[in-house]
Amino acid sequence: MPLRAIVTGLFVSTTLLTFATLARADVTLTDQRTFTNRTAYGHGTVTGGQQQGPVSAPLATGQVPRLIDATGLEWFINDEVTYATTSSSVGAASDAVFVGAVEATTAAGGTELSVLADAFDGYNALQVSVDGGALTAYNNLGHAASDCNGRQIVEPTLTVGGVQFYRKVYVPANDGFARWLNYVTNPTGAAHTVTLTIVNDLGSDARTTIGTTSSGDAVASTADDWVTSYESFIGSSSRTPRLAHVLQSAGASVRTSALTFADGNDKPTWSYTFSVAPGATVLIGNFAAGLASKADAALKAAQLSALPANATQCMSTTEQQNLLNFVPGIVPTGPEPTGPAALDITSPTTDPTFQATSPFISHEPEMLRVVGIRVDAPRSRLWFATWAPDTSARADSTEPPSITRLFLAELATGRIARSWVPDAGRRGHLLNDFVVMTDGSLFLTDTERGWIYRLRSPTDTLQVFLEPPPGRFSTANGITTTPDGRTLYVAFLEGLARVDVATREIALLPAPDSVTTATIDGLYWYRGSLIAVQATPERVVRYELSADGRRIVSGAVVERGYPDVRQPTTGVIVGSRFYYIANSQYGRLDDRGGPLVPQQGTPVRTAIRVIELR
Repeated sequence: MPLRAIVTGLFVSTTLLTFATLARADVTLTDQRTFTNRTAYGHGTVTGGQQQGPVSAPLATGQVPRLIDATGLEWFINDEVTYATTSSSVGAASDAVFVGAVEATTAAGGTELSVLADAFDGYNALQVSVDGGALTAYNNLGHAASDCNGRQIVEPTLTVGGVQFYRKVYVPANDGFARWLNYVTNPTGAAHTVTLTIVNDLGSDARTTIGTTSSGDAVASTADDWVTSYESFIGSSSRTPRLAHVLQSAGASVRTSALTFADGNDKPTWSYTFSVAPGATVLIGNFAAGLASKADAALKAAQLSALPANATQCMSTTEQQNLLNFVPGIVPTGPEPTGPAALDITSPTTDPTFQATSPFISHEPEMLRVVGIRVDAPRSRLWFATWAPDTSARADSTEPPSITRLFLAELATGRIARSWVPDAGRRGHLLNDFVVMTDGSLFLTDTERGWIYRLRSPTDTLQVFLEPPPGRFSTANGITTTPDGRTLYVAFLEGLARVDVATREIALLPAPDSVTTATIDGLYWYRGSLIAVQATPERVVRYELSADGRRIVSGAVVERGYPDVRQPTTGVIVGSRFYYIANSQYGRLDDRGGPLVPQQGTPVRTAIRVIELR
């Protein structure tokens, strides 16, 4: 629905639409990647994965397409590899990373929001042997092509002992796995015995742990059709995906001839040995999946081992017949896992300058760059703060050359009712972010000074509320409040601070060593936690607070890694959804509200993302 229905409209500043105007934009949700569809095997319509016709397109150097499966796991597949290692080769996965936070299981059986990453240091590298000869790595072959609407990578051909080998790696848009198909063609007049060895480096070192196998135990052998593994928990958490390794099906004509996979060894290998008749082509396949729980990994492994319909997408009937280590079986049922619940929101305009559908407050010379913006819906007020370097400042001045203002506008009309300047208009201030309290008063941060201001009402003057010690608290930025208005939380260069409104006491929030509170821009209270937009690294983080709100208990990355997240800034929480400016294009803004710096190359749209908080 149009977002103008939410809190009387979503208002955006120059950091959103890259104009020194304010706009009420009719923005729409674009379902680029929702990661919330549950596609049961054998039911529904397959979309986005099935390739119609033998279309193949060559890939330029370094242009392997992004392959993100339906659970939000991005697979990084190697194209040309010109060096030889045990786990990095053409067609292998260098890593797999969730592009947003998932509900990962904890050691105690609960869940926590976490971006699971670093699945591999190298996975499903191929080595081949013909008629008992030495193993040859599948490397130094030139560049790949793609087919299946860009969902499949087609690697070049390697010839060893007269036998031809090539690989296809497929990641579906409507399911959560990666598939490797190894093609073995014998163009000679005699049969050959071929061994394919799959070499891996899970990167989990001595913490590699087998979860379960198709036999129901935690000991992997050639009798197993699949194995699951995970990196052992530190405390309550494990920060890598829980992995499913699917090697074969029960009843298949070719099965693993060797397998080495044990706890504490993150370099499992498995092999297949078989004969290829003259003129024949044989396919040997593997599947892998990364999930948020060990149970999900086991279910997905069992499902893929039974070769459901989704597993054979982008395969011809002949290819399915020549796949010798898998056969269709009874597919286990169970809940389909979901990944990050995130949508993209963009303005529907196609104007190359990406201006909003209509200006809400037109540019005036005194507006400068809009930085902070808040709606006070109960009082029909729109507040916004602006800032710009002061180009008139003397070069020998000891004051930071900046000027800043606070504006109040009528929400219904956009008419500016009043403006304020701090410190009698002296330079060296930057009113940045602020929070509107339940009584309509404001607390504002001054980034240049590290101060906090207070404005009790539109008829009042700006008053310095707090001047924290500059050696301990500098560069004040994001600010939020508890629902009762008794406590402020403020982002400083040194970390997050808690301010008692009644006593004006300020203290940094202690946090675990594994949690960073650096470079926070936007900051928001949500159900006993703080939602923060971090500029570096570009991500959204949730900090869980202790019951008294005086320390950070834990931190979890809610979202990172999306290509449209560049210079994220601020946002707003509406209900359980967090809307934030994902790529502010702040560097294109003119300090005085003049024309934007033109974009070079492909135009970049400003994007607002929305995250469903839990």
